[in-house]
Order: sequence, then C-alpha cells, then structure tokens
Amino acid sequence: MHQKIESRVYQEKEASVFYRVRGRFGELSNMAGGFPLEIAGIPVGSSEAYYQAIRWSHRPDVQQRILDEKSPMTAKRTAYLFLDDGRPDWDQVKIRVMRFALRAKLLFHDDAIRAVLSETGDHPIVEKSQRDDFWGALPHGDGTLRGRNVLGRLWMELRHEIAAKPEIFRNGIDDPRIPDHRLLDREVTGLEPPVRPVQTGFAF
Repeated sequence: MHQKIESRVYQEKEASVFYRVRGRFGELSNMAGGFPLEIAGIPVGSSEAYYQAIRWSHRPDVQQRILDEKSPMTAKRTAYLFLDDGRPDWDQVKIRVMRFALRAKLLFHDDAIRAVLSETGDHPIVEKSQRDDFWGALPHGDGTLRGRNVLGRLWMELRHEIAAKPEIFRNGIDDPRIPDHRLLDREVTGLEPPVRPVQTGFAF
C-alpha cells in the first residue's frame, strides 16, 4: 500500500469489526495487552509500544521511556509527549513499521492470532474508531464505517498471505528494509521464531 490511500465505505454488519479490546476481534487492536514481543533481543510489551518506539529511532532515551510503560495505551501517551522530535520520514515509513508490527504479533502469538483471523472469514476487517480515519474507519450513523482503515487492510493482507501459504512467517520474518530501523541502538533486520512459548492473554 502507498501513502496516498483512498477512503472506503464499509457496511458494519457485513464486516469483521474490532473496536474494544475486550470485544470480538479485540486481539487485533494494538491496544490489546498480553501480546508481548521480542525485537532485536529486547522485550517489547506490545505491538503499539514497538510501533511508537520506532518513531524515535534517533532517540534511544525516548524509546526506553516508551518500552518501560506497562500498557499499550500508556506507551502511546508517553510517545506523544515527544511528537515535536519524531523522525522526519515517519509518514513515509509508518505503514511498513505497522506491517512489521503485525507480523511480529503473529510470529510470537501464532495460534491466537491465526484463530482470530480465521474467525473473520472472508469479511472486510475494519478497525472502528471515533476519530481516526487513517488507521480505522468512522461510524456515520447509517450503518456504515468510512475511512482509509489501513490497520484493517494490513490485517486483511496478512490473512490473505497465510491463507495462500499457511507456513509463512512460522520460521521467522525477513528484513523489512525499513530505514533507520533501530531499537535502543540495535538494528532490526528481521525476526527469528521464539525459542520458548510466549504467554498470551489480556493484560492492563
């Protein structure tokens, strides 16, 4: 997907919609706790914490503050304290970063994420949001959700990839070739499968 992404209209009743982390398909939200990752040998509490941290590849001190937070929401709030000093190419790389985040979530929580994606069937996957029509889609009071829904579309892309090739990503994730892809000064070049089970479950 390119940065110039057109808005789409979804019929809410005909889509697999996630909105609240405790609701149906809530595991697909980056705000869902209980899905820790390990990136470049560094424990990361959530896909949201990883995504926000990469916005400050040039500021390992800011990254550390984000990674120290106990929940995805507080990680995001901490990141937003430093918006004036984010990397200048963020709008050009953020979709690639999010794509890698979702693949990492699948790699470390394979059974749980595949099960949720299987439940979505072949319906459009849509993140319902009250204010973000880039990553999600907004309700319009007529049964439709309208927005670019980039997060939902990335999940649909991943669903298609694992349906076409079920073993994909089980043996690791290739280097996404994201510029300045560093976490606490360690270069992120890809991911190996976990050598030990990673506990899955909601946490706050």
